[in-house]
Amino acid sequence: MPGTSHPTPPNHQRPTSRARQPSRRKRLSALSVLSVFTRSAMPSKFNIIRATLYAVVLAWTIICLAIAAHFQTLLVITDLTRFVPFAIFVCSVSLLILLVLLVCSALRSRNPISTRTELGCLGLLGTFWLALGAFLASSDSVNADVECFSSVDETQVVSVAGFSTETYQAQYRVLEAFSLFNVILGRSITHKLYLFLILL
Repeated sequence: MPGTSHPTPPNHQRPTSRARQPSRRKRLSALSVLSVFTRSAMPSKFNIIRATLYAVVLAWTIICLAIAAHFQTLLVITDLTRFVPFAIFVCSVSLLILLVLLVCSALRSRNPISTRTELGCLGLLGTFWLALGAFLASSDSVNADVECFSSVDETQVVSVAGFSTETYQAQYRVLEAFSLFNVILGRSITHKLYLFLILL
């Protein structure tokens, strides 16, 4: 009928819908903040693989350094043992560079080392380990016999407990193998970083 008005809902129903809206906004804001924190804390697959490879290279470098230091304390420096100082140098430089890269990568947004700088450092380490592995593989020291003397004039041969020709050759082969393994792992890390740099 003309002049009639449509009924309006009661006044007590409107405040209920208005009261629910702030609670929904609070839930949405809380969920968005929580998702931001969880996403930033979750490392990517690339960072997990990279950190794992770094940890393996670091562990093998420590083993190589321990073997080289053990040789340094027992063997006399001759033409057959010139690999010992070089191995200690390569291991020491590798430990320093790897620790710096790991510490700087843990800083995330404040990382002062760029991807290109990291590639350059890994290329340098790969060259060092390749040179050490090639030197160890081509040296006659792998088949050398170990003789222990009680004095500097090398007149009286004695036996040293826990160290013999077999022990020396076994540790030498471990040093050679780990040097080549570090070359392979270093190249794989470099390859992944290079792909990551291309995709940026």
